[in-house]
Amino acid sequence: MFHGSTHRKHWILPNLNEVDKNRLKCIENYGEKLSKPGSDFLSIMEHKVICKHYEKILFNLCMQFQPSLPYSVLFTTFVYFKRIYLKTSVMEHRPRDMISVCLYMACKVEEYNISVDKFIMIYPEADRSRMTDIILKNEMGLMKLLNYHLIVHSPKRALEGFFIDIKTRFQNAENVDEFREISNQFLNAILFCDVVLLYAPSQIALAALYAASKELVRNYILHTLAPGEQGRSLFAKVEDIIKLVNNKIVCDIEHVGLIEDKLKKLPNPNSGKTKKRKMSTEDGDDEDMKRQKSSDS
Repeated sequence: MFHGSTHRKHWILPNLNEVDKNRLKCIENYGEKLSKPGSDFLSIMEHKVICKHYEKILFNLCMQFQPSLPYSVLFTTFVYFKRIYLKTSVMEHRPRDMISVCLYMACKVEEYNISVDKFIMIYPEADRSRMTDIILKNEMGLMKLLNYHLIVHSPKRALEGFFIDIKTRFQNAENVDEFREISNQFLNAILFCDVVLLYAPSQIALAALYAASKELVRNYILHTLAPGEQGRSLFAKVEDIIKLVNNKIVCDIEHVGLIEDKLKKLPNPNSGKTKKRKMSTEDGDDEDMKRQKSSDS
């Protein structure tokens, strides 16, 4: 369950300042590896802009799958992408490569069974060989950046639980199913902000319901789910989530281009250090994933 998971223990931070402290530390670590001052390094804001840009590319990449990817794969992919840049810098591990590695790893962890050969079919034919190399070369490095904490708890499951609970215990909720579409749209929107690093999946799920009906969620929380002070505190967190989702970072294409040019000029201290994992019919790290799943359970 979530409360005993690595997700909660290691990857839910107290506030946005703590998130930015981690990012600043990654920038400082990059400078230490190069043994040079960081006047020409990317700033935290540039880091956010470039990550946001690649999150949009990642989302479009996920939409290439037919049939569509389950939301659990989508959510896990984005959480991986956000987590790794609390442990390393975009200057050290380039996001244009890591989005694909995160997506492939999420498919495996969420048991969306797909081989590398089939996975790379979402790319143009000219890029497939290169993407295979990138995925196999960085897969073990990704798990290390994640501290081998691979299990991610999705708010979609919590949302479905709230729908059932509202229908069962809460009065005047006959039309609650009409809120599903807006709630699901909100769950897509949270992929592009830091909410997933700050709040529990159940709190995010309540915010998704709130986006569809503020009155329903307020009454449900204060009168049924958690009456009293606990409920008021929970409702305040839901409102904070809404504010964070609405506070969007602007990714102007010209600004992104300038950051990309700056990024290309910066050296990569890990260049040539990673080793490509051998392809096999049975991926060698599957047992590690199973052990980690058992631990989180």
